Parts: sequence; structure tokens; C-alpha cells
Amino acid sequence: MLLSLLASLALVTAPGRSPNPKWCSGSALASWPLGALRNVLAVNAIERERMYALPALPPDSAVVVTDERVCERAARMYYRYRLGPIPAGGVAVVRVGNRYAVYGADRAGEWTILVIFSDRFESIASIAM
Repeated sequence: MLLSLLASLALVTAPGRSPNPKWCSGSALASWPLGALRNVLAVNAIERERMYALPALPPDSAVVVTDERVCERAARMYYRYRLGPIPAGGVAVVRVGNRYAVYGADRAGEWTILVIFSDRFESIASIAM
């Protein structure tokens, strides 16, 4: 009896929480890394190659990803070393050629972290911004 009660409670979602979390952040969070990446693509080839590991492409080739499946994979890789649950609010994912730039809530002191992944979500670079 007690076991069935506990099992039924485990299936009920907490109030205010959706059963399917939103993995892609809103456009407000995505606008900052998108602008920064477009600026790097436009003006600084050395920084683009060495620090960001991005291909030489025009600035408008950086686009915000809105596919929830891609954002989920990006969030799981971005937060893979974080203790505790993945923060709510999703991550901003910007695709630049064959790279994904992922920006979320991870911090290094006062800096936030942007991680560059390959198209197979292998970590290539991490930048404190």
C-alpha cells in the first residue's frame, strides 16, 4: 500500500513545472552570444581561429538554433560536469558552420562561459565572457 502511494506521488509533476522542460532559451539570452560571435567573425581572424576555433565564414552565417532536440543535447553537454540539476531557462545555441556555440548559466567568478562544440558535440573551446 505504502509503496503504491509513493509510486503514484513520483509520477505527479511539481506545481508550476512542465513535464517537458524547454531546452532552448529565449531570444533575449541568445542575442548576446549571437552578437559577440558575429563580431568575432567580422573583425578578428586570429581570435576567431585560436580562441573560438570557428571557421572563416561571413558574420550572418551565425544563426540561433531553435530546435529543442539540438538544444537538449547542447544543454546536456554544456552542463555535463555540473553538480546538481540542469538549471531552468535553457541554453542559447548558435550554429556557425560546423560548430555550435552554447551559452548558459555556468560561471567562472563574475564571467559566464561560452563553450564551442563540434557538430558531434565534442568540446573544442571554452571562453569566459
